[in-house]
Amino acid sequence: MIAMNLSKRFITFICLAVTIVLNNGLSFAEKVRPSVLAGSWYSADSAFLRNQITSFLSDANPVELPAQSFYGLIVPHAGLRFSGPTGAWAYKVVEKEQFKRVMILAPSHHIPFRGASIPDVDFYETPFGRIPLDSDMCAMLKKHDLIHTVPSAHSAEHAIEIQLPFVQHLFPNAMLVPVLIGELVDGDYYALAAVLKQAVDGQTLVIVSSDFTHYGKRFSYIPFTSAIEKKIRELDDGAIKQIVNKNFLGFQKYRKETEITICGGNPIAVFLNMIPESVYVEQLAYMTSGRLTGDFSNSVSYVAVVFYEPLKQESTDSESAKQ
Repeated sequence: MIAMNLSKRFITFICLAVTIVLNNGLSFAEKVRPSVLAGSWYSADSAFLRNQITSFLSDANPVELPAQSFYGLIVPHAGLRFSGPTGAWAYKVVEKEQFKRVMILAPSHHIPFRGASIPDVDFYETPFGRIPLDSDMCAMLKKHDLIHTVPSAHSAEHAIEIQLPFVQHLFPNAMLVPVLIGELVDGDYYALAAVLKQAVDGQTLVIVSSDFTHYGKRFSYIPFTSAIEKKIRELDDGAIKQIVNKNFLGFQKYRKETEITICGGNPIAVFLNMIPESVYVEQLAYMTSGRLTGDFSNSVSYVAVVFYEPLKQESTDSESAKQ
């Protein structure tokens, strides 16, 4: 009788445990944001993709920077065969670094919302496998009123995903903090920058994903019809000048006056409020799809920029004292 009662209790326990697991199974399931670009914006073949990225990095030849550490990059986000060669110039300067965390600031191309959105997933997936989100950091950031989750904004967005093959190739152990930035008003730029920079330390790289001028009928932006290539370059150079000078207000004024179609303008503006005063800025590369295709009826500009802390130099006074 005792043995029978124990057996019934054991069976009851097992049934209860199974019920709990079934009822709560979704909470244990890993949430993965699958690739929506593999096979179109970049190759779905992992071997081909890795060879392509390796080739882009090999062809890039940025100047060697006297950097103590790297704070961030601006890189383009068009299809990899178009934007990859330019983006590689930025990734090349950090290829020997190791980062625990990579934060990607990108625009929302399809879904409008105010503030920023971090997806409610555990991993992003590409042909290179899964890259985990820094769940603790993402949860901390989402406590701020301006940062939430807009699922529809992430489902088809390319501006974050297109960076991931480079990130996974160079920093296979890094965790991801993917941030889409929507519409911002008034003090949002400062408030969002203040909370996001809490996630940035010496082991974090910030990648700002943005293309520059989108020219042509396709983009409803035709501010000039002659000397198109030259004028696109001049237009982009005006924006780049404000970025290199770390001039947030100047950048915002330039955007307003020219109506320049920089899709990642808001992420760039937020980032300009995140960087320390000690950070140096260098433009590394520039290209346009018009130059690549030979057709400037529609053209998108690609820019690579690096933000870094320079090496600390010894005092010249102390050196003189030794002589």
